[in-house]
Amino acid sequence: MKIIFLIFSLIYIVKSQYPECEQSILDIVFVIDSSGSIGQRNFQEGQKAIADLAGRLNIGPNKVKVGVINYSSVVRREKSLISSDQDKNKIVQSILNMPYLNQATASGDALNVAYSIFNEFGRTLTPRIAVIFTDGYSNTGSNVYEAAKRLRDSKVTVYAIGIGNGINRQELERIADVPSGTYVKMITDYMSLISHMNSIMQTTCETPAFIDEGKRNPLRTEKNEVRNLQLVLPKLSSRSSHYVDVEIDYLKGDTTMQISWLLDNKRIAPDESHVTKSYRLNKNGRSTMFYIYQIPDAASRMYFKLKGVENDNQYDFTVSIY
Repeated sequence: MKIIFLIFSLIYIVKSQYPECEQSILDIVFVIDSSGSIGQRNFQEGQKAIADLAGRLNIGPNKVKVGVINYSSVVRREKSLISSDQDKNKIVQSILNMPYLNQATASGDALNVAYSIFNEFGRTLTPRIAVIFTDGYSNTGSNVYEAAKRLRDSKVTVYAIGIGNGINRQELERIADVPSGTYVKMITDYMSLISHMNSIMQTTCETPAFIDEGKRNPLRTEKNEVRNLQLVLPKLSSRSSHYVDVEIDYLKGDTTMQISWLLDNKRIAPDESHVTKSYRLNKNGRSTMFYIYQIPDAASRMYFKLKGVENDNQYDFTVSIY
């Protein structure tokens, strides 16, 4: 009885501390291992924890879209990112109703299905996130490392959550993005996953969307709504002799912007020290904001955090390197 009370107390405490999702627009696919090595009890506890996480997201066709994959030797698409299928109650129920497959572990096949879902139904200018829950012992199907690389190369951010006592950490680290300290979490069993939900939710909710250099990106945010973006820097002979030029052309409303090359505890850490110039031009009723940022030698990516000021903010966001 005391153990049951302790578990429910833990669930209550963690739920009460869940952070609000900073970004309201995400595409996220949960990839859930239900192979024999996981064990049925752990799998069922995991269903409850992941369903609870999904229930905390602002799911909807124009907000957070959720896909669910259940796999063992076979791979089942429980939910794709289809807009018409984004009903929170139905998604939560589909997670709770997933069968325990109790076969071998085809993680590569499951990641290939995740790739197909993002390719078919993923939105542009939206953070694309895959979270795989596994013990890291792929033993059948497609090569897991090749599948993971293809998924990451398609601008999907991959998190790997290790479940169990005998986790193959090396496999998880090769599946996930880097650094592993951010994108890999080790959990002894699905029950203890409950206590990690706060961190997992906060991390995924703040994941920046990828953008391309020189491309105009049309964005729209409501008041206080946040959009996090990231640009992978090309190879440069001397980064500090190059600059990032940011142009925000407002069609309507206004935003604040923070720019950085650093993440602090997975959040974009504002860095004004390298902003060499910022100014605003107003012409023909339109407002355009410009930022010039010197690229630090140690930088590999640039991060941008935009927050809506007015009730409706529409703008084109462009980043160039020179």
